[in-house]
Amino acid sequence: MQRLLIIFVLFGVTKFSFSQSYSYDYIIQRADSIMVAKVGLQVFKNNYTQDSEIRYSYKKRRKTMLFGKLKRGDTTRGKLIDAQIIYVFSLNVDNSFTPTLTYVKFDSSLNLQLTPKTDFIPKCILENTSCIIIFKQKAIDIAKVSFKEKISKPISAHFGYLASANKYIWTVINDLGNDASEDIRIDALTGEVVDYYKGTHVIVN
Repeated sequence: MQRLLIIFVLFGVTKFSFSQSYSYDYIIQRADSIMVAKVGLQVFKNNYTQDSEIRYSYKKRRKTMLFGKLKRGDTTRGKLIDAQIIYVFSLNVDNSFTPTLTYVKFDSSLNLQLTPKTDFIPKCILENTSCIIIFKQKAIDIAKVSFKEKISKPISAHFGYLASANKYIWTVINDLGNDASEDIRIDALTGEVVDYYKGTHVIVN
């Protein structure tokens, strides 16, 4: 009788460990609360969008790790190993968007595994202070002074995040023809010229 009781208890514990599940809404609420605590409610609402799916890994009895995706209304399957929610931070400058990814990652008990990165957010936005980002035409005017070759075609400019320098920049391009150009990178907050490049762009078909 005692042996049967032990077997029953062990079976119940094993079954529970593999049957515990988490809903999409519950995981998202926990992830959102972490992001709000990290960047503030205003930045979270104004500058972040959230991936519609949760990526997670799990195990079933006698099986190796499996991968799944949760959509609204779903719940996790098997024994959860970890879950990841992707967030996209973007700035809209002169109708040029610069998406930058970060994510919240949970362990099997929905404890935070890795702190989401936010070092790409300008300090003035995080602190809700005066934040002047130069516009496209201003960036072009700055670049025109620094170009070394004759400007014979319309100048193009693209706004984006330069991870290697942890800066938001305007890349202003003077098209020289024959796949060659002058490219000047300008710090979008200070107007400082960050980099200059002249050469041929290789086109891969």
